Amino acid sequence: MYYADLLNLLMNKAEEAFGKRKQGINIKGVQFDAAGPCIYFNNKDLTDITIYISNKCRGNFNLATFQIAHEVIHCLYPNLIEDVTYLEEGLATFFQTQVSTCIQIESGATKYITARELVSKLLEFDNNIIKAAREVEPNISKISKDLLARFYGGDDEELLDRITAPFY
Repeated sequence: MYYADLLNLLMNKAEEAFGKRKQGINIKGVQFDAAGPCIYFNNKDLTDITIYISNKCRGNFNLATFQIAHEVIHCLYPNLIEDVTYLEEGLATFFQTQVSTCIQIESGATKYITARELVSKLLEFDNNIIKAAREVEPNISKISKDLLARFYGGDDEELLDRITAPFY
Protein backbone atom coordinates (compact mmCIF):
# COMPACT_ATOMS: atom_id res chain seq x y z
CA MET A 1 0.00 0.00 0.00
CA TYR A 2 1.35 3.41 -0.92
CA TYR A 3 1.30 6.34 1.51
CA ALA A 4 -1.37 8.17 -0.52
CA ASP A 5 -3.64 5.11 -0.22
CA LEU A 6 -2.89 4.88 3.49
CA LEU A 7 -3.67 8.58 3.92
CA ASN A 8 -7.03 8.15 2.14
CA LEU A 9 -7.90 5.06 4.17
CA LEU A 10 -7.10 6.80 7.47
CA MET A 11 -8.94 9.97 6.49
CA ASN A 12 -12.03 7.92 5.62
CA LYS A 13 -11.87 6.15 9.00
CA ALA A 14 -11.43 9.46 10.85
CA GLU A 15 -14.32 11.10 9.01
CA GLU A 16 -16.56 8.11 9.65
CA ALA A 17 -15.80 8.15 13.37
CA PHE A 18 -15.51 11.89 14.08
CA GLY A 19 -17.20 13.77 11.24
CA LYS A 20 -16.26 15.16 7.86
CA ARG A 21 -13.27 17.39 7.32
CA LYS A 22 -13.69 21.06 6.61
CA GLN A 23 -14.68 21.81 3.01
CA GLY A 24 -11.84 23.01 0.83
CA ILE A 25 -9.03 21.23 2.67
CA ASN A 26 -6.45 19.96 0.20
CA ILE A 27 -3.92 17.48 1.54
CA LYS A 28 -1.08 17.37 -0.98
CA GLY A 29 0.25 14.12 0.39
CA VAL A 30 2.77 12.58 2.73
CA GLN A 31 6.47 13.41 2.75
CA PHE A 32 9.43 12.36 4.89
CA ASP A 33 11.31 14.87 7.00
CA ALA A 34 13.53 14.73 10.07
CA ALA A 35 11.20 17.25 11.74
CA GLY A 36 8.13 15.03 11.26
CA PRO A 37 5.54 14.06 12.23
CA CYS A 38 3.66 17.31 11.69
CA ILE A 39 1.43 19.12 9.26
CA TYR A 40 2.71 22.00 7.21
CA PHE A 41 0.44 24.73 5.90
CA ASN A 42 1.32 25.69 2.34
CA ASN A 43 -0.91 28.78 2.50
CA LYS A 44 -2.15 31.33 5.03
CA ASP A 45 -5.76 30.17 5.16
CA LEU A 46 -4.69 26.69 6.38
CA THR A 47 -6.42 24.84 3.55
CA ASP A 48 -3.41 23.52 1.62
CA ILE A 49 -1.55 20.96 3.74
CA THR A 50 1.39 18.60 3.47
CA ILE A 51 1.74 15.86 6.09
CA TYR A 52 5.30 15.17 7.14
CA ILE A 53 6.27 11.95 8.85
CA SER A 54 9.66 11.10 10.29
CA ASN A 55 12.40 9.51 8.24
CA LYS A 56 12.10 6.47 10.55
CA CYS A 57 8.88 5.64 8.68
CA ARG A 58 10.76 4.70 5.51
CA GLY A 59 10.11 1.00 5.16
CA ASN A 60 8.20 0.89 8.47
CA PHE A 61 4.52 0.67 7.55
CA ASN A 62 3.35 0.38 11.16
CA LEU A 63 5.15 3.54 12.25
CA ALA A 64 3.95 5.38 9.14
CA THR A 65 0.36 4.38 9.94
CA PHE A 66 0.80 5.56 13.53
CA GLN A 67 2.17 8.96 12.52
CA ILE A 68 -0.19 9.63 9.60
CA ALA A 69 -3.21 8.68 11.71
CA HIS A 70 -2.31 11.34 14.27
CA GLU A 71 -1.86 14.05 11.65
CA VAL A 72 -5.09 13.11 9.84
CA ILE A 73 -7.09 14.23 12.87
CA HIS A 74 -5.38 17.63 12.70
CA CYS A 75 -6.49 17.84 9.06
CA LEU A 76 -10.20 17.45 9.84
CA TYR A 77 -10.29 21.13 10.74
CA PRO A 78 -6.77 22.59 10.77
CA ASN A 79 -5.64 24.94 13.52
CA LEU A 80 -2.44 26.76 14.28
CA ILE A 81 -0.52 24.95 17.00
CA GLU A 82 -1.24 27.63 19.61
CA ASP A 83 -4.99 27.10 19.11
CA VAL A 84 -5.04 23.32 19.67
CA THR A 85 -6.87 21.98 22.74
CA TYR A 86 -6.51 18.78 24.73
CA LEU A 87 -9.60 17.55 22.86
CA GLU A 88 -7.95 17.82 19.45
CA GLU A 89 -4.55 16.52 20.54
CA GLY A 90 -6.12 13.78 22.61
CA LEU A 91 -8.35 12.72 19.72
CA ALA A 92 -5.31 12.57 17.43
CA THR A 93 -3.44 10.45 19.96
CA PHE A 94 -6.49 8.26 20.63
CA PHE A 95 -7.05 7.66 16.92
CA GLN A 96 -3.44 6.78 16.19
CA THR A 97 -3.39 4.19 18.98
CA GLN A 98 -6.68 2.73 17.75
CA VAL A 99 -5.53 2.19 14.17
CA SER A 100 -1.97 1.14 14.94
CA THR A 101 -2.03 -1.06 18.01
CA CYS A 102 1.52 -2.38 17.58
CA ILE A 103 3.13 1.03 18.25
CA GLN A 104 3.01 2.66 21.68
CA ILE A 105 3.34 6.31 22.60
CA GLU A 106 6.71 6.99 24.14
CA SER A 107 6.59 7.03 27.93
CA GLY A 108 8.08 10.55 28.02
CA ALA A 109 5.08 11.92 26.14
CA THR A 110 2.97 12.23 29.28
CA LYS A 111 1.01 15.25 28.06
CA TYR A 112 -0.14 13.28 24.98
CA ILE A 113 -0.99 10.27 27.14
CA THR A 114 -3.05 12.50 29.45
CA ALA A 115 -4.86 14.03 26.47
CA ARG A 116 -5.63 10.57 25.08
CA GLU A 117 -6.94 9.40 28.45
CA LEU A 118 -9.26 12.41 28.68
CA VAL A 119 -10.67 11.68 25.22
CA SER A 120 -11.00 7.99 26.07
CA LYS A 121 -13.12 8.91 29.11
CA LEU A 122 -15.31 11.14 26.98
CA LEU A 123 -15.75 8.46 24.30
CA GLU A 124 -16.55 5.82 26.94
CA PHE A 125 -19.71 7.79 27.65
CA ASP A 126 -20.70 8.09 23.99
CA ASN A 127 -18.64 6.96 21.02
CA ASN A 128 -20.34 9.57 18.83
CA ILE A 129 -20.03 12.58 21.14
CA ILE A 130 -17.30 14.28 19.10
CA LYS A 131 -19.11 13.67 15.83
CA ALA A 132 -22.30 15.10 17.34
CA ALA A 133 -20.50 18.14 18.77
CA ARG A 134 -18.78 18.74 15.41
CA GLU A 135 -22.18 19.03 13.73
CA VAL A 136 -22.66 22.19 15.82
CA GLU A 137 -18.99 23.34 15.92
CA PRO A 138 -16.88 21.69 13.19
CA ASN A 139 -13.55 22.95 14.58
CA ILE A 140 -12.52 20.37 17.18
CA SER A 141 -10.43 22.86 19.14
CA LYS A 142 -13.31 25.33 19.30
CA ILE A 143 -15.72 22.84 20.84
CA SER A 144 -16.52 24.44 24.17
CA LYS A 145 -17.17 22.95 27.56
CA ASP A 146 -20.79 24.07 27.30
CA LEU A 147 -21.24 22.40 23.92
CA LEU A 148 -19.75 19.12 25.16
CA ALA A 149 -21.97 19.31 28.24
CA ARG A 150 -25.03 19.29 25.95
CA PHE A 151 -24.04 15.83 24.72
CA TYR A 152 -22.29 14.51 27.82
CA GLY A 153 -24.61 13.07 30.43
CA GLY A 154 -21.88 12.45 32.97
CA ASP A 155 -21.16 14.58 36.01
CA ASP A 156 -17.40 14.97 35.53
CA GLU A 157 -17.16 18.73 35.07
CA GLU A 158 -13.39 18.59 35.62
CA LEU A 159 -13.10 16.34 32.54
CA LEU A 160 -14.88 18.94 30.42
CA ASP A 161 -12.70 21.74 31.83
CA ARG A 162 -9.48 19.88 31.17
CA ILE A 163 -10.38 18.55 27.72
CA THR A 164 -11.32 22.00 26.37
CA ALA A 165 -8.18 23.69 27.75
CA PRO A 166 -5.33 24.78 25.44
CA PHE A 167 -2.79 22.01 24.84
CA TYR A 168 0.27 24.15 24.13
